Amino acid sequence: MKNRLNFVYLFGMVMVLGLYFVLKQTHKKAEMFYGFTQSEEVIVNLDKEVSIREVLVKPGQTVKKGEVLLKVANAELPIQMDDLKVQSDLLADSKSRDEDQIRYQISQLRIRQNSELMQIEAEIKKCMQKLETQKTLYAEVNGLSRRGNSTNSPLKLELEQWYLKRKSVQKMYREQIAYQSKLLRKLQKPFTLNSTLMQKQIAANAERLDDLEVKAPIDGFVREVYSHPYEHIDSYRPMLVINKTVPTQVKSYLHENLAVNLQKGDAIKVLSITNPGVSVVGEVTGLGVSIVEIPERLRRIPSFKTYGREIIVRIPESNTFLQNEKVKLEVIPDTNHPLAFGCAGHQKEENKM
Repeated sequence: MKNRLNFVYLFGMVMVLGLYFVLKQTHKKAEMFYGFTQSEEVIVNLDKEVSIREVLVKPGQTVKKGEVLLKVANAELPIQMDDLKVQSDLLADSKSRDEDQIRYQISQLRIRQNSELMQIEAEIKKCMQKLETQKTLYAEVNGLSRRGNSTNSPLKLELEQWYLKRKSVQKMYREQIAYQSKLLRKLQKPFTLNSTLMQKQIAANAERLDDLEVKAPIDGFVREVYSHPYEHIDSYRPMLVINKTVPTQVKSYLHENLAVNLQKGDAIKVLSITNPGVSVVGEVTGLGVSIVEIPERLRRIPSFKTYGREIIVRIPESNTFLQNEKVKLEVIPDTNHPLAFGCAGHQKEENKM
């Protein structure tokens, strides 16, 4: 029994020492940590409300740039067309009322003109009859015919006044009718222009009522599809997500006890674990603002919870990594290397300053 206890005690000590050694090595290797490859994603959406007519792709499907992903219809166009038609009808009604009013004014002017001219013509006719009668009477009386033809005859002066009045009335009504006619022409021009624009807009919207095609913005694969046939989609709501086929970044976690001083723009070496000969140099593009739990897959001891700061490293698209491949990240130890970074690199910059 005593030997058994000694064995358990010895085994426990070995385990503690082993765990201590592993953790110590983890702290020492401040320049090495794990991550996994990812590709940039593009969220596909539209700046207008649409209804889904047809979904042509499914998750995991590879697509080429320009390939049709969805067929949709603009949900706002029918409402816009109805509004345009209402505006067009209102504009036509308003024009018709204004035209009717102007034409009525013109007709009233013509009626008044004819009435006044008829009165004037009647007075002229009376004067001319009186002159003829007077002329006949003067002709019968010897020596008075010359006076009857005098230019100072009151009837002749009156007749001249009626002629002048007729001319004045004709001019007045001619100018007023011309002015109203000009208003009528001016009223028709903007209506014709606005009506033409509205009709063009209605025709353009009618063409756009046909299915719109949503095309792939990049080469890649469909990661998620968030839309379904006959579904109404609000503007800017994601319809699907496309990822690039080749990994373009690495997501990793820097252990909270490691002293590596990473900054955006720093260079970092990314190595394949399954094929150590494969590596690329990436650039830190994202740094977490808080300490989070490191995923089990990226821990040195999977069963031992550890915490760290999330980092994102952009890598060249010419890499040969697989999607979601586990990789190793290392600082570049040579501080003279143009892409060297980390504590040593930053310390060197500080010394220069």
